Amino acid sequence: MVHIILYSQMYNLSQFILDFQSIKENEETFSFKLNDDYFKAIEATEIRGGEVETTVKVSRKNGCFEVVFLSEGTVTVDCSRCLDPVTLPVSTEDKLYVKLGEEYLDEGDEMIFIPESSQKYDASWHIYEFIALTIPPQHSHPEGECNPDMMSLLYNKNEEADGEAETDIDPRWAALGKLLEK
Repeated sequence: MVHIILYSQMYNLSQFILDFQSIKENEETFSFKLNDDYFKAIEATEIRGGEVETTVKVSRKNGCFEVVFLSEGTVTVDCSRCLDPVTLPVSTEDKLYVKLGEEYLDEGDEMIFIPESSQKYDASWHIYEFIALTIPPQHSHPEGECNPDMMSLLYNKNEEADGEAETDIDPRWAALGKLLEK
């Protein structure tokens, strides 16, 4: 069975709650269209917005549920150099195993336990985490496309700092520097 979930203006994160009790077939697929409203509702700190299509496949395997997350699209983050928004492509495939237990417990990277009494799992945060993990630590515009005003401020500060460093050298270090030149 395939579930397609689209949202109106008010993004409702409760739509990401998967009820494993209602999964009757061996595999069910849920499709989500994530947009700026999703990233705002999830209160994402690194990702400003984006357009990402996510598919969540849930299947029963050996007494637990295997949950596969597939996400493809673009996200908007702050440029590491000029702090203006920059759009980056994202593509991820991640897997998580969900077992029934007494209470919710996150067992690290690939295993979580959810209460057997409710059998409900909120996938909204894991979707965000898997997308955020695909973003490189340094993300910037292609060379020459950063905000020119910000870049001129940055380079002027660096040049001033370089000029100050040369004038503030301790005379003893300057004497040692002359010995190295010989």
